[in-house]
Amino acid sequence: MDWDRYLRECLDSDLWGFVLLDYYNRKSKHENPSHFIDNILSALPKAKLDPVAFHKVLLCVCVQLLGNDFLDIMGKSINIIKSLDKSLNDKQLKTIISHYEDYGQQDMFMRKLVDSGILTKSDQAKLPGDSITMPKENMNISDIKGKVDIGIITIREDEFLAVIKRFKNRNTVSGGKNLYEFSRISLKPEKEFGVVITRCIEQGQEKAQAVTHNMIEELSPPWIFLVGIAGGLPDNEYSLGDVLLASRFLNFAVTTARQDEAPQMNISGGDLHTDVEKLLSHLSALVDSFSDWNNIESIGLDKPKIKVPKSLSAKKFYGDSNWKTKVQSSLKINFPEEKPPRNPRFWIAPTATSNTMLKDAELAQRWLESGKAIADVEMELSGVYTAARHSGNQNYRILAIRGLSDIVGLDRAPEWTEYACNTAASFAYALIMSGFIVTLFEH
Repeated sequence: MDWDRYLRECLDSDLWGFVLLDYYNRKSKHENPSHFIDNILSALPKAKLDPVAFHKVLLCVCVQLLGNDFLDIMGKSINIIKSLDKSLNDKQLKTIISHYEDYGQQDMFMRKLVDSGILTKSDQAKLPGDSITMPKENMNISDIKGKVDIGIITIREDEFLAVIKRFKNRNTVSGGKNLYEFSRISLKPEKEFGVVITRCIEQGQEKAQAVTHNMIEELSPPWIFLVGIAGGLPDNEYSLGDVLLASRFLNFAVTTARQDEAPQMNISGGDLHTDVEKLLSHLSALVDSFSDWNNIESIGLDKPKIKVPKSLSAKKFYGDSNWKTKVQSSLKINFPEEKPPRNPRFWIAPTATSNTMLKDAELAQRWLESGKAIADVEMELSGVYTAARHSGNQNYRILAIRGLSDIVGLDRAPEWTEYACNTAASFAYALIMSGFIVTLFEH
């Protein structure tokens, strides 16, 4: 078969991407994929192509063959744009730029366009329709002092990425003990507030306390959101993908060990700031203003499917028979077979925190004996709380927003981790954009 001819004939349709991948797998699998793409592009009759449609398929092909090497991928995009520069209008260029938004790389691509000389910052005004904001220069910590109303702390990289992709216009801030992403939000009438986002490099209370202390000493945001995932305890009211908001916390990090005796837990913890209590107690009356936080467009992902095992001996379950029964029953209620999956909901309840990644049903039962209302388990809230209580003016509002990525007693599935990162981030973003944090509470 004349593959070269067949490929050229397919260029006017979206099929050419599939043909190219098939061509690579059949004839060029041992060739460097980057060189393979370059060779194909060099032979294309570019004058006959629809540049926007062609670039969209090209980007998908590059991601398939090159993975996350976006520096290389962007280089190929820029080469195509340069070769078409005379015939490419502003609307087409804007659409090509937007192709990178699905991969969270739009800002980086625009920086590369500026570096390559294709775009200048004055070109922003020329782009038709809704403006694409040109990437801004990095900021120094001194530029945003006194301008931050909400600080967001995440732990895992997937939590961090789920949050920052929702703030399209942001600057990287250096010069402090933490690096931050800073976004300025405008509300009507003429109300603005600042948000910073950072992450801990490791899990656990110690790192969370250090990062929170740095944020408070450098920026002193009145509100601090702890956003990410947690493990849920089995319950009929909430389950995988739902968002848990901490009303208070119990800290199980300290234990006493005596010879020939079972370890004894020295439980600490406490209530959160009264403003947090006010917000949570009234949230059901406010949520209509941001009720779309839990739809697929806001979350950005379909809700994963789950098939509840019929047998308690299934490998997915762990714990004793009573715990397994409780897990199975809660899953059946939250994921009924005869109904389509419901949208995620938020639930307000106490949180258990420790330096233990809890995957032990027996230990979870012991914790529940000390705090029957505990809904989820995580590893950082006590550290954030301690820093907020002892740093700065000691008057900071901590709101923990956790998407449930797993249930204690059920093996975690990776698709729920990604989904829970995004449900927590979507709720946090919607709450921030509602403006309630800065309009209902004067600091």
